[in-house]
Amino acid sequence: MPHTEIPIPLRELLLNVRSAVRPIAAARQIKIATQFNGGLPAVNGSRATLKSVTACLLEELIKVTPRERTVKLSARSVKQSPLWGKGQWVEVGIHSGSAKLGDDELRRVLKCVGPMKLAEVITDFHRGELRMTLLCQVKRLRGCWFLVRRGPRDVPTFALILGTTSRRAL
Repeated sequence: MPHTEIPIPLRELLLNVRSAVRPIAAARQIKIATQFNGGLPAVNGSRATLKSVTACLLEELIKVTPRERTVKLSARSVKQSPLWGKGQWVEVGIHSGSAKLGDDELRRVLKCVGPMKLAEVITDFHRGELRMTLLCQVKRLRGCWFLVRRGPRDVPTFALILGTTSRRAL
């Protein structure tokens, strides 16, 4: 049976994920801030898998964030890349500026995404600081990329790069 892509309304999915993990955040007195830049297009993929991966990432970052702090869930359009292809893409970011991530915690975060293939390691200067980015192809979500950015404060940002319905998945 051929694989069919069903358009996923991204804003609705992310708000549902936030609502689902809100009790965990409330128990730790963690605020979940959202930032969605502009209108978010529908994305390709499996709704259940995307919701599961996003919720797991958000939950893991809540667990490693000190009480009374904030975890940020964001989404924004990103430029095409030679790595992930032409067309429109959306970056779904999950970040906590005060997260305490050791090896075990990082393993749990990576396990949320599941099997992936390292595509590229990039180092660059951003706002005068050295930054390292790992880009991996996610095997559970067709045409999806997982990005880990580690900046000067040693607190990584995690993101999923998703193709919109206006482009064909890889």
